[in-house]
Amino acid sequence: MLNFMQNLSTQDSIKTKQLLPDRFWIIEQNGVRIGTIQRHDENNFVVTGTDSSIAQLSKDEIDEQFDLFQQNAIAEQKEKQETQKEIYGYPTKHQPYNDVLDVIHKIPLYSKSPNSNNMYAAGYYIVQFPKGWVKGFCPKLSTLSNNNFQGPFKTVMEQRQAFSNVNKSK
Repeated sequence: MLNFMQNLSTQDSIKTKQLLPDRFWIIEQNGVRIGTIQRHDENNFVVTGTDSSIAQLSKDEIDEQFDLFQQNAIAEQKEKQETQKEIYGYPTKHQPYNDVLDVIHKIPLYSKSPNSNNMYAAGYYIVQFPKGWVKGFCPKLSTLSNNNFQGPFKTVMEQRQAFSNVNKSK
């Protein structure tokens, strides 16, 4: 294990990927798996190399060697930012760009990329097609323009209630 650990300390291209939250990680070098880290308790970890070498390390040693907990904090922060996708208080399916509010129809609109011309409507909707009403999440603006619709709704529950109401009125 000494060679495995020495090689790790000299490489800048070593990264870890968390598989089980705060329990199990894969160690990669240039995208190739070279080992694993397994947490046994609060302060003890076992590092296993693909060369079958094994070492027991403390949390401080792991953090010093792999910067594991800082990497996870950064990844969690990035994940939280990505999951908080909304415009004008309405959730979006995609990361929103070029958001605008259609004040006449009261529809929050966005595109999926900075250069896209396709606009999507944020929120939940029910749309009337020739065969009946359908529930939708962030439909294209063209879909709403060509059909009767109700929405936007901020939650699935509001959408379900409206869907139930239109089906009762048949």
